[in-house]
Order: sequence, then C-alpha cells, then structure tokens
Amino acid sequence: VLLLIMAYRIPGFLQLILPLGLFLGILLAYGRMYLDSEMCEPHLGGFYHSPTKSLVICNKGSAEMNAENMDTLRHEAIHAIQDCKDGVQGNRALHHVLKPGVVERLAAQTGISLERIAQIYRSHGQDDYVISLEYEAFTGAAAMPASTITRALDTMCAK
Repeated sequence: VLLLIMAYRIPGFLQLILPLGLFLGILLAYGRMYLDSEMCEPHLGGFYHSPTKSLVICNKGSAEMNAENMDTLRHEAIHAIQDCKDGVQGNRALHHVLKPGVVERLAAQTGISLERIAQIYRSHGQDDYVISLEYEAFTGAAAMPASTITRALDTMCAK
C-alpha cells in the first residue's frame, strides 16, 4: 500500500525535479558553475563571468543549494542569456533580452524596485546600463520559473 501511495506521488515529484535537473545540466554544459569561490565577496550572492562562461554561486560555506542560491542561479543564468544575445557568448557584451515594458510589468508583479537596485549598484560605481541589466536579471529571476530560463538559455546560447 505504501509503495502505491509513493508511486502516485512520483509525477508531482518529477515536475519539480526534472526542470531543476535540466536547468543545472544546461548550465554545466554551456559553462561552469562554482559553489563558493575565492572571488566571492561578502556582499555577493554570486556572479556570471563572461570570459570563462562561469556561473559562481557564493553560498557562504553552506554545501546545500537553498532557495536563495537557486534564486541567484536563475539571476546569473539570465546574465548568461544576456551574454549570448549578440550570438557570441564570452565577449563581455551583455544585452537586454526582455522586450520593453515586460521588465516593468514583471517588476510590478514581484515587487522588485528599480530604485533599490539602482541605489545598491550605484554605491558600487555601476552605470545606468549595468543597473538596467541587473534590474532585468532580478526581475526575471523572481518572476520566471527555472524551466523558462533553461529554455531561453538553451535557445539563445546553444549555437
């Protein structure tokens, strides 16, 4: 009886695991993903390094991929997609991937504040273009499931 109940729950479990597994598989195939790095600073959750096509998750000593790390992974994967937009991944030239108006609509749905992002990134010396790319990445990571980001990564970067 217990096995039948467990078998009944497998489709729901697969809906959760398969997109996550595919997402991580694509990220590992198209670049590198590091958990913790000597390049992590205390204020960083992670970063995308264009020349090496690497995603770095600064998990601050934890060995598990918690919700915050998964959000950072989605955010940095959007930067990888921004890097592929011009057809050349790894050239440090990031471009917007969402259509005008979409970021603002998603930000309104998720509560992401451009002003807050601008304040943080300006304090680190970033210009308006970098802030707009970060706004797109934060908003996309909050609004889009991993499976959507995975499909976009596969479509944009698998050339």
